[in-house]
Amino acid sequence: MPMRTECKHFESRSYSNGDAMRRCRLDLAPDAPWRCPDACAKFDHRAVDIGWAHSTVVPPTTPNEPSSVADGTAASVLDEAE
Repeated sequence: MPMRTECKHFESRSYSNGDAMRRCRLDLAPDAPWRCPDACAKFDHRAVDIGWAHSTVVPPTTPNEPSSVADGTAASVLDEAE
């Protein structure tokens, strides 16, 4: 499942050099920024957006998903790093 931008735990940030960061605040998406777990127990629909500064600039698109995401090796490398 792609990253759920409507989840209250989804976070994104754009930088002045054009890079963008997308992640799960709870660190439950080992394949971020490409995928969330299919049946994430912590998914909670974002109800409000109060106090946020919204810009009119659209962040860059998510890069193409590497093949290591589909076969699970990306998650295992990140687990070993922690």
